[in-house]
Amino acid sequence: MKKRDNPVFIFGALTAAVFMVLACTIFFPGCGKLLGATPPVSQNGGGADSLPTFLVISDIHLHSSLLQDDITSAGAADTGHDLWDTAQNKIRKVLAGEAGFSKPKFIIVLGDLPWHANAVIGSELESAHENSGQVLHDLRLMAEKADVPLIYVPGNNDPWVGDYHPFSLKMFTQDTDACKTYWPIITPRRDVTEVQEQTTLNMGYYSVLPLGLKSKLRVIVLNSTILSHKYTDTQNQRADATAQIKWLQTQLEQAKAENRFVLIAMHVPPGMDGYKKKDFWRKVVMDNDTPVQNAFLDLIDKYQDRIVGLLSSHTHMDGLRKLYNRSGKLTAVDISVPGITPGHGNNPAFKIVSYNPVNFELQNFTTLYQDFFPNKKVVAWGNQSFDFKTEFGCPQGTSIRSCFDTLNISTLRHGIQNIYRAKHGLGNTEEVNAAIDVVYE
Repeated sequence: MKKRDNPVFIFGALTAAVFMVLACTIFFPGCGKLLGATPPVSQNGGGADSLPTFLVISDIHLHSSLLQDDITSAGAADTGHDLWDTAQNKIRKVLAGEAGFSKPKFIIVLGDLPWHANAVIGSELESAHENSGQVLHDLRLMAEKADVPLIYVPGNNDPWVGDYHPFSLKMFTQDTDACKTYWPIITPRRDVTEVQEQTTLNMGYYSVLPLGLKSKLRVIVLNSTILSHKYTDTQNQRADATAQIKWLQTQLEQAKAENRFVLIAMHVPPGMDGYKKKDFWRKVVMDNDTPVQNAFLDLIDKYQDRIVGLLSSHTHMDGLRKLYNRSGKLTAVDISVPGITPGHGNNPAFKIVSYNPVNFELQNFTTLYQDFFPNKKVVAWGNQSFDFKTEFGCPQGTSIRSCFDTLNISTLRHGIQNIYRAKHGLGNTEEVNAAIDVVYE
């Protein structure tokens, strides 16, 4: 009998091979790829992805003096310090690349940092300021440790003098430990280039190159509170809305001239509030007598080959919106990001979005959520997640936009209804259906 045919020899060789694989995996984790190791997969299909990603968080609404039990029992749409602590623990793991996903390249925070304080009551407004500062402090420390840029988008609850008021830089003074007032981008790395004008910064909108000057990605941040139907400065709303839309056009023109791709981020989305059956944006007529939403949709249509996607929040719900041009053709997809607060019946959640590193098309998103509602208790943030492609049955080689082009309306509505409340049951059918389409007024 030849030595290699000896059963004892074969068993010994197999044992040695298994030992080598285990040793390599334990002591030299990087060699796992060489051995064909499969990356970890999170629950419900939201697996690790070799594509680059960014992280999106929204609607924290921190009320740091309260526990979530007290807030939930009162029916308020805010976040206790215990829930925010557990969310931060999960976010840190994601930023460290320890949650089964690649480490995000940057963070976008879509606004609404403090609790829903009554601006008429001085002590409550002061508390909101303190909570904004606390959230900014926490976010800054997480971004600094991960060494990634953090892009802040103004929310309607963030203004210094109260809900839906004009934007103010005073909020940034509340992060008292910061060595400087970070604005417009928090903790920028040396290779991150800001694109800014002081007049627009003072109004709360700007653009930035989060991956550096050589990168082809530009993130455009809008202050869509200016466009909302609840905006308090009605006297100047027409002029402010006109200025912002004209600025957006200039930004898109520059991006096209520089062969860059654009990701647009805002807090209050266009279209309808499905819950209240009312438009989010006021029917403001701009200086050229064009309704502001129509002007916005015209720009999305004209520069759709440059725009890789839109991000919004405000509803606290998960989901997607379809933006149409004058001819009724789909031009872009707006991804809604659920809130950390569970106050609207949504599980606490945030998103990881993957993109093509060449043309920056958004490929997939994964929603990571805490299963809050079985006992309405804060628990350690586990591995619960779901991803767009699995939920909507999209082939792995497609982008979010290209998949949308293939989905019939029934499949789309059913998919959004399934994810709307971040897996806390199904979303209301009428509410979901009313919010899908963003069309001309």
